[in-house]
Amino acid sequence: MRDEYDFSEGIKNPYVKKEKTTATIRLDRATAAWFKKLIE
Repeated sequence: MRDEYDFSEGIKNPYVKKEKTTATIRLDRATAAWFKKLIE
C-alpha cells in the first residue's frame, strides 16, 4: 500500500443517496402504536 493517495481528481459516487438526518420526537403510546400499525 502507498503511504499517501491523491484524490484531487476523484469524482463523487452518483449512486449514493443524499445523507439522512436523525430526528427524535416524543409521542404518546397511542400515536406510536398507530405508526407501528402502519408499517405492519
